[in-house]
Amino acid sequence: MTGSICANTDSKNQEFKFRCILKADLLSWELTAPWTGVQVKVPVKFIVGDLDLVYSIPGIKEYIHNGGFQRDVPLLEEVVVMEGVTHFINLEKPEEISKHIHEFIKKF
Repeated sequence: MTGSICANTDSKNQEFKFRCILKADLLSWELTAPWTGVQVKVPVKFIVGDLDLVYSIPGIKEYIHNGGFQRDVPLLEEVVVMEGVTHFINLEKPEEISKHIHEFIKKF
């Protein structure tokens, strides 16, 4: 992947930019191999946008909502699906996401 392929800064081209990021992430998959099957054992509040491309990948919604995610993240406390939001939640809904984070952190 060359720098020019992912250098497009057009704000309307978020999907293209995300695909570039995803491709780079997939290329580094072997770096995550040691953590395959390892559970996340800290309290978690998972927040995702309903328009996030990753959330739309076949099988992801089922994994998140039907127990797979809970198996891998046993201390998962809450899953929040924000409507009308893509992958860039903190940019699209900064006040709402800040409220979610603040409410979660206050528990501790």
